[in-house]
Amino acid sequence: MGLVAAVAAGGRLDVNDRDTYALSNEAVSALAGQLRSSGQNMLRGDYSRVPAISDMVRTRAERLKQSSSRR
Repeated sequence: MGLVAAVAAGGRLDVNDRDTYALSNEAVSALAGQLRSSGQNMLRGDYSRVPAISDMVRTRAERLKQSSSRR
């Protein structure tokens, strides 16, 4: 949900990055509100931003892989 909201909002989230993993009620509400305001096209079926979401997933996975290999 956080990655989709970030892409819909041009990379700017109303919650901090940590909250996208440990979703509190407040974070879910903030992300849902952001999707409603910034992600109307995506919510209506415009999936042209899916490649950007895929890129963000790959980037985060690489960062996690690198940080875990340092431990």
